[in-house]
Amino acid sequence: MAEEITLKEQDNQEENKNFSDLTENTEVEEQVSLSSSTSPELEKERTFQRVEDEPRQIPQKDEKKLFDKKFLIVISILSGLILILLTILILLTVLKKENPIIINDNVFLDDNTSNTNITKIKQSALDLVIQKANLLYEKGDVESALELYNNINIFNQSLSSYNLGVAQMKQKDYASAIENFKHSLELEEHKVAAAINLAVCYFNLGDKNKFDYYLELAKVHLPHDSKSSLYDYYLGLINYYQGFYPEALQMLTRTNNIDDYQGESYYLGAKIYTLLNSEKKAIDFLLKQEDYEASLPLGLLYARSGDYSKAKEYLEKASKIDSQAERSKAALALVELKTGQYNNSAQILKTLLVKDKDVSSKYYGIKAVLKKNILSIDIAQQNFAKKLITGKQQIYDLLFYFSPYRVFDIRQSMELITKADLGNFIQGYEYENELLVKSKALSGVNVELSHAINLAFNFHLREANQEFKNLSEIYHAHDVIHYNLALTYAQLQDYNNASKYFSTAYHLNPKNYLAGIFAIFCMDLAEKDYTKLANEFLENLQADKALNQNHNIYKYLLYLVKSDFTAMIPYLDNLSVSNHKTPLELMFTIVAANGNNLDKLRNDKIKELKELLEKDIISNILYFNSKNMNLDIKSYAKQAQMYFLNTKLNYNSLFGGAGIVRDSYVTLMQITGLLNHVRNDIKKQLSTSNKNSIGLIFALAYIDIFAKEYQEAYTLYNILIDDYKIKDAQTLFLAAVAAIGSNNPNSAIALLELARLENEETLEARLALGLLYHEVQNLEPAVFQYEKIGNNFKSKFFTFDIRN
Repeated sequence: MAEEITLKEQDNQEENKNFSDLTENTEVEEQVSLSSSTSPELEKERTFQRVEDEPRQIPQKDEKKLFDKKFLIVISILSGLILILLTILILLTVLKKENPIIINDNVFLDDNTSNTNITKIKQSALDLVIQKANLLYEKGDVESALELYNNINIFNQSLSSYNLGVAQMKQKDYASAIENFKHSLELEEHKVAAAINLAVCYFNLGDKNKFDYYLELAKVHLPHDSKSSLYDYYLGLINYYQGFYPEALQMLTRTNNIDDYQGESYYLGAKIYTLLNSEKKAIDFLLKQEDYEASLPLGLLYARSGDYSKAKEYLEKASKIDSQAERSKAALALVELKTGQYNNSAQILKTLLVKDKDVSSKYYGIKAVLKKNILSIDIAQQNFAKKLITGKQQIYDLLFYFSPYRVFDIRQSMELITKADLGNFIQGYEYENELLVKSKALSGVNVELSHAINLAFNFHLREANQEFKNLSEIYHAHDVIHYNLALTYAQLQDYNNASKYFSTAYHLNPKNYLAGIFAIFCMDLAEKDYTKLANEFLENLQADKALNQNHNIYKYLLYLVKSDFTAMIPYLDNLSVSNHKTPLELMFTIVAANGNNLDKLRNDKIKELKELLEKDIISNILYFNSKNMNLDIKSYAKQAQMYFLNTKLNYNSLFGGAGIVRDSYVTLMQITGLLNHVRNDIKKQLSTSNKNSIGLIFALAYIDIFAKEYQEAYTLYNILIDDYKIKDAQTLFLAAVAAIGSNNPNSAIALLELARLENEETLEARLALGLLYHEVQNLEPAVFQYEKIGNNFKSKFFTFDIRN
């Protein structure tokens, strides 16, 4: 609340009023600096002295004339001293200094009126007073002239002390300013303004008692200025400092009618509206005023209101003003973070760090938090996309989910694997079948492959992943093993490892086209350059004479990388109803039809998929959505409650299957309000059965995050990590998410650093690390992570608040 008061007097009084009354309403004509050239008042002063210094004949016996001459000399000297001080300092109202806040997106309006404004009284008014005093003297009315000159003297002493105090306030020399404002009070002039500024000085010195005392003193003296045009302005300021914001706004609205005070009133009004969390009105008030450069507060207010485009416009403008450059750039860096332009933010922060290593402790400390759509059903419903097949990750995950595992001998594998729809999810080794004849050893490998696949089919995906990994280390030359290992990683949403093993499988067997295309998908999700692999893939595909070049799924799958759905239309045109379709082919057809707005075709194929996989959670979610996507979100949620409470599904996939099952089902249960119902069911199962307990713990921990049970989620993930020794990157990452939710940033950093040892960070993990390092004011590693993320990344989990 530290800001001084600037007074502008209105000149609307008649000439015959005394000078102290006149100055109460003197109009401001212009603003000048302390170092300005000689003012018109000083020119008048020299003329006055020359006239009075002209020699005059004094009769020896005329004592009155002698007295008059002595009096004139005294008055001339006095007037000279008085009139030197005729340049009047008055203060413009300055908004109190606060720290802008963008996250929750709290932004306090900044004080950018740091210069001391010095004003002077309208020349004609002062001339009239001086002329009147001279005229009284010439007429011999010495007593009246003395009284008027004395009033001038008192007035100038008061203003001199007052203005000096203002200058000292601006230099933060509050002790000296206090002495001058007290002197101004003793001279019985400008009591209200001086008392307000005394309160401000004591506020800055941390003396609340004296702050309150001088505000009350200002209120005591205020009635004496009841006829002043500044009465409402004074009262508005006092109400503002005492925290009576609606009352202050009412007074300032009246002050808006005074031309010279419109700017100050609008600016202070904007400050009050900011404090009242009314950003739109604050912005409107700032745009109305023309007295101050308001780019910085406008940028902060637009950021707070979520209009980041406008925020960037004004912050970039403010960053070109030297006095505001550092603060504006620091705010701009956070706006770039909010809009997913992480590399842009990193470059701004790097520039600030070069100039000042401590910049992170000066402005806008942040706190990493989970996104609001995780915390609120209403927000989750607003953000829920009823067109579920959107976004690359979701599309790729659906294709990974419905993709087949591969074996060397399909007949042998079918005897070993327990799965009703096995034919839909397993493929035999199609190339170079002579290997099966030449090497009996492959039969033994096939048994081990089948056992690992059986684990995956029975929703022990992590265990299957470990078995495939062990096999890859023994039989490192077989593309089938690397492909299966990669597929488990992809279904677990570990795209870095998935891309590695899909690439290995493809290079071991260039005819394993699914491995090639999936390697490109995973590299796309991991933000890796796939150009070389894509070119190699296309060359091999075009050179394969055994393929129908006009209609093969691999060529059209590649169009997904560029989201070129139009290029997939020929594939849709050549669909044959009589041909058997695998789940992967059906899912791709659904994706292609959805991308081309062919709703009927999409819905027909979703129905086929659901009939093929009747108890599968994903196929049922897609089917329900296709039937109800035209409903409003509230009706949609009610229908979802009825459908999923009354449909028998295989929920084991939720406990130990692919990540897309967990993500899709939990999101749907969140918007329906059934999340706690599912959570309680899992708890009951966990307490009564040891079967698949690890999968149940995984499911419960994940659901706890969305149910805002962060501490329980954090505890459960620690059990998985410490007791069950599960330390894959995904588990460590989700444990870090729970740690952030439960306000354990240091634990979150440690978990994410452990995840780095297991696997190269995902973009989500990089963002979490960047925000956490930023939070603890360690900007250099934060900047490193932001640079690695690049621009245009949208996080599922994380955002940040401003905490100071």
